[in-house]
Amino acid sequence: MSRQLKAEIVKRGLTQRLVARKLRCSEFRLSRLLCGRARPTRLERHRLAGLLELPPSQVFSGIPDGSGRAGRPVSNESSSARISLGVLKREGEQK
Repeated sequence: MSRQLKAEIVKRGLTQRLVARKLRCSEFRLSRLLCGRARPTRLERHRLAGLLELPPSQVFSGIPDGSGRAGRPVSNESSSARISLGVLKREGEQK
């Protein structure tokens, strides 16, 4: 869908700066959304749908809403590492 979305933005003569402003996100974030490196939040989908005058279901169709803050996927790695470090630290303190 990102190709179709980019084409729709170009067709309407919108710049990436303007679209980012309307979405209330950075140009970097918009770039990541358009190339599929980030998942859009529901709010970003609705804002983009309004801007492009498309139904929200068509905007980023087939891509689930992002999770975590600002639509960033939540990494389980860092929380596992923190838990492991906490356990190791507690074990070390008991000795």
